[in-house]
Amino acid sequence: MLQALHFINGKTIQSRVQNPAARPAQLAKQKLSDRELVTEIYLWSLARHPSEAELKVSLDYFRSHAERREEAART
Repeated sequence: MLQALHFINGKTIQSRVQNPAARPAQLAKQKLSDRELVTEIYLWSLARHPSEAELKVSLDYFRSHAERREEAART
């Protein structure tokens, strides 16, 4: 259980996601729709598609951070 929590909350994963050269930042620079971007991030990080509820929350988050899309993809 501790390993799972560390994996989810640990600095290793956070540094991979928040790195400006990491996959989320690269995806945000592409001409993907917000829906496509969220789906790609889910597939990359969790190896599954987002649920409808997760997709809604994520799309709302991207809309509220439209001017900082790359930063939003990394958080």
